Amino acid sequence: MFYMDASQTAASGFSILKHFMSIIGVLSQSLLLCWLGERHIQQSLRVKAAAYNCNWCDQSARFKRLLHMIILRAQDPVKFSAGSFFDINIETFDHGNTLA
Repeated sequence: MFYMDASQTAASGFSILKHFMSIIGVLSQSLLLCWLGERHIQQSLRVKAAAYNCNWCDQSARFKRLLHMIILRAQDPVKFSAGSFFDINIETFDHGNTLA
């Protein structure tokens, strides 16, 4: 017959709590990194609009040429990546949670 005393029950409950807190810690760190990566992508996309919306019509040819280069560079957002495996953003966080 299976018998568990109070000390084993308390140790088992503590173990479950410890594992639960570890999972929460890993998920919160992952969410923070992915959220910051997503925020970085969104901010880098705003550079193009900000450059175009500046008062460029009345500026010199050199200014317009440099602004054109900024707009061309801002076409693709700046991204954080984990090696060359995947980009770090909210979509990655969501995909990782659905696999788990």
